[in-house]
Amino acid sequence: MFRDYDIESLSGFLGVEFSQEDLTFLQKEQNRKIEKKEDIIVLSKSKSLEEHFMEAESRQERNRIICLAYLEDGYSQIEIASFLGLSKSAISMIIKSDKRVNKLFFYSDTSDS
Repeated sequence: MFRDYDIESLSGFLGVEFSQEDLTFLQKEQNRKIEKKEDIIVLSKSKSLEEHFMEAESRQERNRIICLAYLEDGYSQIEIASFLGLSKSAISMIIKSDKRVNKLFFYSDTSDS
């Protein structure tokens, strides 16, 4: 259904003005292929985990890539943990510490109530 709308129409429908970063992300998502696996429809991954982690040379870079693979490509924490030889709880802590995850899933109400 997302593919049926141009991003400007989506912005108007939601009453939200998208940043350039949001627009780039939405355009990329709109072009992803859809696959059917075992009677489940899923978005295809843009990269394999091998491709994601190919250039990670530090722990900080690895952690950034963990979050990208999870948020942008839809890899599960278990898939990432298995690939890297880490525990799922370690992956979970890395993801929870990322600001992008906090921005997407958590918010703080700073208004004076």
